[in-house]
Amino acid sequence: MNERLHDRPLSRPILIMAIALMIASVFPHFWHIEISVLLFFLTMAGIRLMLQKPAQARIRKWLMLPLLVAGILIVYSEYHLPVGTKPGVAFLVTLFGLKILEVNKRRDIYVLTFIAFFTIATQFLFENGLLFTLYLMLVLIMLVWLLTTLNRSEPEENMLTNLRALAGIVLPAIPVTIMLFYLFPRLASPLWEITSHESIGVTGLSDSISLGTISQLSQSGATAFRVTFEGQVPEQKELYWRGPVLWESNGRDWTTGPLQEQAPTEYELVSGFIDYEVVMEASDQPWLFALDLPATLPDNTGLTRDFRLIADKPVTDTLQYAMTSGIDFINAEFNESDARRALQLPERTTARVRDFARELKQESAGNEEFIGKVLTHFNQQPFIYTLRPPVLGNNPVDEFLFETRRGYCEHYATSFVTLARAAGIPARIVTGYQGGEYNPIGNYLRVRQSDAHAWAEVWLEQSGWVRVDPTAAVAPERVERTLDLADTANDGRLLFRVDDKGLLSRLGSQAKWLVDSVQLNWQRWVVNFDQQRQRNLLSLFGLDRLSRPLLMTIAILATTLLIMLFTLYVMRLNRETPDPATRLYQRFSRKLSGIGLARHENEGPLDYLQRISAQRPDLREAAGNVIEQYIMIRYRERDTKKQLQALARSVRQFSVR
Repeated sequence: MNERLHDRPLSRPILIMAIALMIASVFPHFWHIEISVLLFFLTMAGIRLMLQKPAQARIRKWLMLPLLVAGILIVYSEYHLPVGTKPGVAFLVTLFGLKILEVNKRRDIYVLTFIAFFTIATQFLFENGLLFTLYLMLVLIMLVWLLTTLNRSEPEENMLTNLRALAGIVLPAIPVTIMLFYLFPRLASPLWEITSHESIGVTGLSDSISLGTISQLSQSGATAFRVTFEGQVPEQKELYWRGPVLWESNGRDWTTGPLQEQAPTEYELVSGFIDYEVVMEASDQPWLFALDLPATLPDNTGLTRDFRLIADKPVTDTLQYAMTSGIDFINAEFNESDARRALQLPERTTARVRDFARELKQESAGNEEFIGKVLTHFNQQPFIYTLRPPVLGNNPVDEFLFETRRGYCEHYATSFVTLARAAGIPARIVTGYQGGEYNPIGNYLRVRQSDAHAWAEVWLEQSGWVRVDPTAAVAPERVERTLDLADTANDGRLLFRVDDKGLLSRLGSQAKWLVDSVQLNWQRWVVNFDQQRQRNLLSLFGLDRLSRPLLMTIAILATTLLIMLFTLYVMRLNRETPDPATRLYQRFSRKLSGIGLARHENEGPLDYLQRISAQRPDLREAAGNVIEQYIMIRYRERDTKKQLQALARSVRQFSVR
């Protein structure tokens, strides 16, 4: 490129467009790094826009050193040392802002653009969702548009014209990218697993319960995981997704206690096997979710004695795993240590709770009848299932059972387990998710954070560990219908979703299901596209047995062929459809062909003018005017709309009479 073009000063429209794109490239980091760093970046951009005149460049130069020190101090105050993902990105954004401040000429915009490319890449360290990726791709395309615009001598006059050139770059890149992505040999795990998520705290599920400190359990509609079944989807009341198991309590808090890592041995899967695939969102916790009881285990996972499915590391990115579970089983894993833990009662358990449990036990013929009486008590007494329970004091179970009687699933589970233990029945709490919302478009189940649930398990001599859900005694809809987050009764009771036959409601549901289905396929076929999924895809075309080198060769040859075909198509298209200036020049030549002065195919504009002047001196001035305008547009990139109109007017007025 001509060096003079590099050194030309920036006009205000180009500067504004460039800085706007730089801000757009940093914008998603607003959710990842500290606001003080982002404010520093925006301040640098604002100062550069205010100090626009060339005479103010010296002021900006003087500001660089103190602002550099200020930026470093801001990063240090927030992160102390720029080591790690977030501190490193924060330091990059700080230096990016300072680079914007010193922009003067076009060559500086080139540097900024490539820094923006790198900044866009760093954002995949935090997020890889579909909408997020589409946004970054749009910013990337606009940055390429900026580069093509700056390669014009008059960029302000060619912004819209450059969209055509941009399309010529982007359109062929799409199929090439897709082909390389799906054919090029994959790594053992998806490349995007480098995504680094923050710890995700979601209401309704934890490895502990602090019942006495809960004043209001808020809910989230965010997705916890999605499940695709092979065959019929089980009924809603059968969908208990097992998570952490809580054994120990001090009267207020329930915890898992020491992790029992040894695998269970005394259980038998009889029948009723269900095959399904789970796509789980990042949780920053090691436990996975499966229906009782797992018959197979995903890679790099283990099953504890209390049937928790544990990964070898926390789930910090979207995880996909296949499962087989048995719904007809005998769970007989129980020993003396389990008995001690499952019968432990906190010292603060009140006499009223113990007496109530003892009274029900004396009235019962066995443990099964005792369980039935407790559930009947929950059902017949004025207990309310609500997201807004009152604050409980030092003896939360006592206050809940005999005073407030308003609570969430955790209140009912902890109270039931306390009563069972007081009656001498081993019991424990299981937390996880219950149910899910079926997506008929994608044919899968979406389990939300609001589906988080807690239930109980009791040990019965003849049956082993048996699930008991005391919440179902109070609000059976909880295990039969989906919770409606948007609606509660006036007294705080939860309402559950029922089928709405309204047209707008159906259209809204269809749109929601479609968007969520697209998101799931993005996770499956892009984010989690690993060796196994690539092998499954290639098997459809009989290519799954190819070696990695051969597959790589095929991918390169296929994309090369695709690029060549597109290049030939563009060359042919350009040859068949000349640009507007050339078409006007051809019309001018056709007028002269009537008097034997048609342009030769290998004849340049100046040679053509010389031949016209020699044979028809009277046409020299008019023909010279047309040819000069054509040369200015065709060879000096003066192809503005105004100049094309002037050329069209000159050709129209040209006459050989």
